[in-house]
Amino acid sequence: MYYARKDDGSQAEGKKRRRLNMEQVKTREKSFELGNKLEPERKMQLARALGLHPKQVAIWFQNRRARWKTSSWRRTMIFLKANMILLRKIMMHFKFITKNFSPRVW
Repeated sequence: MYYARKDDGSQAEGKKRRRLNMEQVKTREKSFELGNKLEPERKMQLARALGLHPKQVAIWFQNRRARWKTSSWRRTMIFLKANMILLRKIMMHFKFITKNFSPRVW
């Protein structure tokens, strides 16, 4: 269990953070796959189903969208880098071909 910290660094009494159980995580992930935006009605349904406060559900979705955006950006950068390397190889190949090409004169 985690305790909330006060501004002075000491632990606040009575406020505990609960970790999500695997069922809660799976339910949220499934819901996120259906749509990463959370309408108020869906937020209330999820909160009731998971036994959490609606604010906790909303914050989880916000954090999950941020992680998704970061991982999506990383995948895009890896894809672009791989294509850039491939394009350079193709360009080098064509430079070699054109350099060694001697047109026949009839």
